[in-house]
Amino acid sequence: MEEVESFCNRVILISPTFFGFDKQCAEDDKFQKESTLTSDEVNNLAKEEHANYCKQIRKAGISLQVYTQHNLKALDAVFPDWFTIQRGSISKEGLLTIFPMNHPNRRLERNPKIVEQLGRECRPAGC
Repeated sequence: MEEVESFCNRVILISPTFFGFDKQCAEDDKFQKESTLTSDEVNNLAKEEHANYCKQIRKAGISLQVYTQHNLKALDAVFPDWFTIQRGSISKEGLLTIFPMNHPNRRLERNPKIVEQLGRECRPAGC
């Protein structure tokens, strides 16, 4: 079997404690679509998909770190796109960059536990 070079050695996911349609983000996010399902049905499907996704990641031998959604008003928290970690030529230990989010409710996704843990592992951007 051919060895594939990976640019990532870990995946970080947020469990969908309460996932749902976010009206504020739907204004400019083409992926936000209102559903005919109830909010409970949508949330249960998200939990099911998340569990299956975690199984597939682990089965592939990829390191997985799962955090709990810490703010129930952050309906999009399952997509942790408010930070990145760059390793390699930029920084050997890793460079943690935290991004501002366009909508105020997306800013609620920032999880201090994640920042604290990754901050111990990486160098904060701007330092």
